[in-house]
Amino acid sequence: PRRDIRRFEIVNDTLRAIVYNKYLTWSGSDWIETIINGIVSLASDSQEKTWAGISNNWVTSGGISTLIDTGWVNYLPDGPSTNSVLCFEFAPNGDLLFGGGHTDGEFGISRFDGTKWQIWTNPHYQQGFFSKQIYSISIDQEGGIWAGSFGSGIARFNPDETITFYDGSPETGA
Repeated sequence: PRRDIRRFEIVNDTLRAIVYNKYLTWSGSDWIETIINGIVSLASDSQEKTWAGISNNWVTSGGISTLIDTGWVNYLPDGPSTNSVLCFEFAPNGDLLFGGGHTDGEFGISRFDGTKWQIWTNPHYQQGFFSKQIYSISIDQEGGIWAGSFGSGIARFNPDETITFYDGSPETGA
């Protein structure tokens, strides 16, 4: 494959990776490629089901996709903060939390429980969002959602709906 591996994981001794617009699996002797326009993130859930985050662009409408026996199934948020899924993480209960965005588009963090979406944007947080581009997301043991941005550092979205910023600025001291 191309050398620009964007994400990879190993599940049951199978290497899964994404490169520009391709999902790859290593068979042990050959790479098996599937073209997926806009694929930017990859992870498996606790049942080892493969999920992919899709960035919206001129070819695809974005969303989150999962691999089933017959191929990929795509889910689009209803009333999304953005359809561009740049990163995602599984919550302890199995829900998907994801971040995304574009400089000229909407932004936020979304939760998908397999059926319905919950969208967090400015009105849901007292201090507002800190960036329109969320590139990494993680969940801590207390239920705090950590988001890494392009140009605005890291923020922790606390369970009490406040935000703690870690951007290295004198204002925050972090």
